Amino acid sequence: MNYGVIDIGSNSVRLMISDELKTLHKYVKTTRLAEGIGKDKIIKPDPMERTVQTFSSFYKRVKEEFGVEKVYAFATAAVRQSITGNDFIFRVKELCGLDV
Repeated sequence: MNYGVIDIGSNSVRLMISDELKTLHKYVKTTRLAEGIGKDKIIKPDPMERTVQTFSSFYKRVKEEFGVEKVYAFATAAVRQSITGNDFIFRVKELCGLDV
């Protein structure tokens, strides 16, 4: 069975498609999620939306193009420690139905 992993980083979103033994495909897109985060720990609207849209695109690709049934998603500390991190996680769930 193939599976997908989407890694949401501070600077980019990465997608890896793998079987149980090897990596089959890798994709990366720079979204600069942490752009403008300061001491206020707020993810700014534009970087958040860029990253959410990229995540959604990767998720749809892995499901539709590759037929992957199981997708795992992990988020950077920028999401985990941000005051607006839950907003980001909610948007992903809203668009993809996937828990980060």
